[in-house]
Amino acid sequence: MAEPPVQPAGPAIAWRGNDPIDFSRALAALKAHEIQSYQISEHDNLPYLTTFQPRYGIFVRRDDVAQAEKVIREALASRLSE
Repeated sequence: MAEPPVQPAGPAIAWRGNDPIDFSRALAALKAHEIQSYQISEHDNLPYLTTFQPRYGIFVRRDDVAQAEKVIREALASRLSE
């Protein structure tokens, strides 16, 4: 009998992008749902002159990633209906 594949350990990316307002909304939604997160933000603009890369990222526990993505999608979708 084959063993199931080993799931990677550690945090997983739940959201990344360039909009600081979306970044703040996503973090607020995670906090409201008590999902722990770790955020990164890159404030050095020089690397972005030659290549496009997201400037903000939110990591969560791998076990929480599906719920976190759902919460973030709902928070950002509500922004569009305002």
